[in-house]
Amino acid sequence: MVRDGVATVSNGTDLAACDESDAADTQPLAEEAAVVTPTREVRTISPSSCGDFQRCPQLFKYRHDQPTPDMVRGTALHAVLNDLYELPRANRTVEAVQDAFRAMWARERAAQWNAHLFAEPSAEREWGLKALQLLENYFYLEEPAAQDPLWREKRLHVEFGDAGGAPSVAMNVTGILDRLDRGADGQLAVVDYKTGKAPTLKYSPAVNERIIREKFQQLKIYALLAQRVHGEMPRRLVLLYLDGPARLTMEVEPSILDETERELWQTWHDIQRALATQHFPPRTSRLCDWCSFKPICPAFKS
Repeated sequence: MVRDGVATVSNGTDLAACDESDAADTQPLAEEAAVVTPTREVRTISPSSCGDFQRCPQLFKYRHDQPTPDMVRGTALHAVLNDLYELPRANRTVEAVQDAFRAMWARERAAQWNAHLFAEPSAEREWGLKALQLLENYFYLEEPAAQDPLWREKRLHVEFGDAGGAPSVAMNVTGILDRLDRGADGQLAVVDYKTGKAPTLKYSPAVNERIIREKFQQLKIYALLAQRVHGEMPRRLVLLYLDGPARLTMEVEPSILDETERELWQTWHDIQRALATQHFPPRTSRLCDWCSFKPICPAFKS
């Protein structure tokens, strides 16, 4: 475990962040519903929408289109992992969570809303098998029978007063927190499931440290929200990468959350300016190769 905002992996694997690792990942779609479409004034933002804008303003603009298969899978896995903790401890097994996923997807398929997701049955089968593998991987990261979360899929809403002191201006931040745990040491931990690929170290130490910090940006916002709502500061952030699997942790100090609030205000104002001018410039990077919006992105139009 690394102190002062630098993270380590608990399974012994070297882990920093390869930029593409979160490209296909998603938060529950319900969280995104808290953010109005970017064609008019945004009154509420979420941790994930902030991350989208910081990564690429054009992605922020596109994000509210129809969900991709990876987004739907991420949403489904979040739901069944949440429901897993409704079961008695002895029943929290791989088989139980995989059966829950199969049942959930059978209901969703019957609703017919997802007909556009897969071009052919083999693609849906591959998608489903990957989901089952990710759920099995979760059990390599922690033992759910030993966990007793304080919060699960908890919607948090905080109104921040204007950073400049103007009482008429407020920033509303809403998000759905995967889990809030209290560890054996008595400290609160913010836990987030990631269905994208686990990142790998491949850069210089300085670059790796910077990218690791970026990976935790959304969790820092959740920690800030949890502190405001719960009245106690989380001391640990935990990313559980199911596609690896790997566990990434970061220790939290008050200065980190102070910096997070300042950055959140800056992103809020940047979003408002982008909406006022309808200017959402694409920010190209290696992530673009994993972006489902690349075919329509102006940065790649000939």
